[in-house]
Amino acid sequence: MDYQRGRLSILYIAYVKYVIAILLVFIIAILWHEKKYFQWVKKYWFFGRSLKSYLATFCLLLGYMGLIFSTMDLRGPVEDAKVSIKDQQTIIMIDMSLSMMAEDIRPNRLEKSIVLARHFIKKALGHQISIVAFSDTQRQIIPFTDDIELLDSRLSSLLQVKNISGGSNIKRSIVEAANYFPPSVKGSQGNMLVFSDFENQERFNLTIPENIVLGLVGVGTKEGAPIPIRSPEGNFYRYKTHHNDKVITKLDTNFIEFLSKEVLDAKIWLVGTMDLPTEEIVDFYSQNYEKKLADKNVQVRPVWGHYVVIGGIILIALASLLSLGKTFSMKIIVMCLIIFTNITLASDNPLKQELLNKMKHGSISKINKLKLAELFIYEKNYDHSEKLYKEVGPKNFAEENEIYFNYITVLMANNKLEEGALEALYLDKRLSQLTDSKSQEMLIKLRKNILFFISKTDKKNNQNNKGDDKKEKKENQNNQPDKQNKKDNKNENDKQNTGNDQGQGKQKSEDQTKNPNKEKKDQEKPKEDSDQKKDNQNLKEKEGQIAQQRKMISIPTVLKQIMDKDKKMQEGFVKTDIKNTYTKESKRDW
Repeated sequence: MDYQRGRLSILYIAYVKYVIAILLVFIIAILWHEKKYFQWVKKYWFFGRSLKSYLATFCLLLGYMGLIFSTMDLRGPVEDAKVSIKDQQTIIMIDMSLSMMAEDIRPNRLEKSIVLARHFIKKALGHQISIVAFSDTQRQIIPFTDDIELLDSRLSSLLQVKNISGGSNIKRSIVEAANYFPPSVKGSQGNMLVFSDFENQERFNLTIPENIVLGLVGVGTKEGAPIPIRSPEGNFYRYKTHHNDKVITKLDTNFIEFLSKEVLDAKIWLVGTMDLPTEEIVDFYSQNYEKKLADKNVQVRPVWGHYVVIGGIILIALASLLSLGKTFSMKIIVMCLIIFTNITLASDNPLKQELLNKMKHGSISKINKLKLAELFIYEKNYDHSEKLYKEVGPKNFAEENEIYFNYITVLMANNKLEEGALEALYLDKRLSQLTDSKSQEMLIKLRKNILFFISKTDKKNNQNNKGDDKKEKKENQNNQPDKQNKKDNKNENDKQNTGNDQGQGKQKSEDQTKNPNKEKKDQEKPKEDSDQKKDNQNLKEKEGQIAQQRKMISIPTVLKQIMDKDKKMQEGFVKTDIKNTYTKESKRDW
C-alpha cells in the first residue's frame, strides 16, 4: 500500500514495528495468564471453560489492539479543506478639508465624494464597512457594520457640517486608520477607499500592512477652482485667499500615482461630475479577495483514528458483558467462600460434607443453605452462618420462626446489636400473638438472648473505660512532681516575705513610740498619691485622643495638597501641548 498517496495513510508509519512488538507481547501475556488460570480452576474445581469466556477474551484482545493501533494516527484520503468565507473589512475615508468645498465638480467635491460613498455601500455586498473623516486629523465616525441604513444616515449627516476648515494630512490619516482593522484581519484582506483631491502633499514612505488593498478616488480637475467661503446659512461670502492672493485648488494626479506605488495592491479612479465608478471599485476588491482565498485553500487528510478508538471501546464493553456469564459468576462465589470462610472438604459431619459438595458443584438449594448455616452456628462460626442467611435472603424465611430466631442470634453474636434488635422486635411482636407453648418458650429465649448480648457489650465498654482511667492516673502521677516543686518555691518566697515584714514591724513600733503623729501623715500620703496618679492617667489619655484626632485631620489635608499639585501639573501639560500644536506659522489651512 502507498501510505503517502493511497486512500489510507498512517502518519507515524515509522513506528509500526514497535507497535506490532507491543501488541504481540500484550497478546501472549494475556493468553498465558488465562491458560494458567483456567487450568487451575479445572484442576481444583472441575470447571471447564465456556464459549462465552472464549468470546470475551477474543473481544478484549481486539479492543486493546484497536486502541494501541489508533496511536499511530490513521488518516483518510486527501480532501480540500472547506474555508469559511468571512465578510470583507472596508474603511471609507472622506477628505473634510477646506479644499473639498471647491465647485469644479458639481455640486462640490465633498458632496460628490459622499454620493459615491453612499452608492458604494449599496453595491458592496458582504462588506463590513467603517467610515473615517479626516483633514488635519482623522476620526472614526462609525465602526465596522453591515447596517446599510445606519451607514447611509451617517454619511448624509456629513453634508450638514458647516464649519469645514483645515488642510488634509493623508499620510497620518491612512496610517492611523489602518489600526482600526480588527486583529482577525491581520492574516486576510482589509480594504481602504480614500476620497480626496490629494493636493499639495509631500512625498513620503507609506508604512501599512501588506494585506491592505488601497483604492484612491481623485475628486477634482487638473485646472482647479477657487475655494468659496460661505456663511452658516449657505450664502456666498468670498473666495479663500492666501497672502492676498486667491487660492486655486487643483487635483494632484502625480501624487496619486506616487501613492499607488507605495502599496502592493492599489488602483486609481479620477472622477468627474457625471462619473460613477462604484461597480468597478466593488469588482476590484472582490477580485483581490478571491485571489487571497485561492491562496489559502489547503488539502488535508481527515483523521480516521477516532473510528478505531470507538470500535475498540465497543469491543471492550462487549467483552465485559460476556464475562458476566453464569459459569463465571459461580466461580467467583466459590472463590470467595474458599478465601473468606476457610471451608475444608474433610469434615467430621457427613451431612455438612455433603452440603459443601453440593455448593461446590452449584447444585445446593435454599433449604440446604439454611441447614448448612445452622450447622455453622453449632460450630460457633457465626460469620459464615450470617453470609449464608443473607445469601438466601431474610425475606425468604421471615415466616419460619425457628430459622428467623437463629438468624437474629447470629446477628447479635457478630456484635450487630442494632440490626439484631430491629429484627428481634419484629419477631417478638409475632411470637407474643401466638399462644402455643413452643412459641412462648422461643419468646423467653429471645428476650434472654437480648439481655445476654447487651450485658456482654456493657462489660466490654466498662473494660475499655477502665483502661482509659488508668491512663489518666498515670498522666496525673507524672504531673504531681511539677506541682510539688511549684508549691515549695511558693513557700520559700512566703517565708522570705514574712521575715522582711517582721523586721519592718519592729522598726514601725519603735517609730510609733517616738513620733505618734507620723502614722496619720503616712496614711494621708497614699490617698494623695493615688489621686495624682488618676489625674495623670486621665491627662495622658486625653492627650493621646487629641493626637489621634489631629492625625486623622492632617491626612485629608495632605491628600488635598497632593491633588491640587496634580491638577496644576495636568493643566501645565495641557497648556504645553496646545502651545506646541498651534505655533506653526507655515501651516496650510485648505
